Amino acid sequence: MPGIRKERLLLKLANALRDGKMLKETLYQVVAMFVMLKDSAVPATAKAEVIGALLYLINPFDALPDLLPIGLVDDIALLGLVWKHVQCHISDDHRDEARRLVLDIMGRLNLTKEIAPE
Repeated sequence: MPGIRKERLLLKLANALRDGKMLKETLYQVVAMFVMLKDSAVPATAKAEVIGALLYLINPFDALPDLLPIGLVDDIALLGLVWKHVQCHISDDHRDEARRLVLDIMGRLNLTKEIAPE
C-alpha cells in the first residue's frame, strides 16, 4: 500500500487511545478497514475510500488541527462515514484479525479493556 506505513498509523492510533481522545470502537473500525485493504477480493473503490481516510488521518494538515481540544472530531467523523460505506466488505476474518491487533495495541499500552463483539 503506497503512502501508508502500518507502524506510523498504529502509533498515531495508539497515541490517540492513550490520550483518551479516541474510542476503542473507532480504533477497532480503523484497524478492520486497514486489514481489509490486504484482501484482493475487496473492490478497488472501497479500498480507495479507506486509503483516502487513512491518509487524511495521518496527514499533519487537518481541517481541524489535532492539537486543538476538538482536533480529532473531523478524523473520527470521516472514519465513521467511510466505515458505513465499506463495512459490507469487511469479512469475519478481517474482524477477527482486527480484534487481535487492537488487543495487542491495548496490551502494549497496558490497557486491559476488551473490544466488544459487534
